[in-house]
Amino acid sequence: MPVLLQQSKHVPPPASFARWCVVAGTEATVAGRPYLENAAERLEAAFDAIRDAWWAIGRALGASPTAELAHMPSCGTYTSDFGVMMAWARLVGALAKEPPATLVLCDDPWLFRRLASVSGVAAGPAPALPFAPPRRWRGRAASGTTTPPAIG
Repeated sequence: MPVLLQQSKHVPPPASFARWCVVAGTEATVAGRPYLENAAERLEAAFDAIRDAWWAIGRALGASPTAELAHMPSCGTYTSDFGVMMAWARLVGALAKEPPATLVLCDDPWLFRRLASVSGVAAGPAPALPFAPPRRWRGRAASGTTTPPAIG
């Protein structure tokens, strides 16, 4: 298992990996093992590698009738996480093919799930998704009432 994917609160013992890195703003410090060498350069190379696919998807989505309402077709990391997800998935896929085991720490629930699907990744428990109330609650929340109307 060349890549161990974990949340920052579930760091495994250092004996189980040779190096580590954090993704997408995850804040963590791991003692006893070196940080991934050339991480920034490798991520930049991953962005270069996914650029054409990202642009193609952005152009296709940009042709839809409601594209002016969407951030993703702009293909900018300042407005959409889509390219960030593609680049990290590419980098983690490359790390999974390299011999030393790499610990990847990720606290983003959506990115974690994408990285967990990459071949060669052994993932721990995924971060919880933000709470979404059941559909039946939506009407009550929108009306500002918490008790059902009286019948009769």
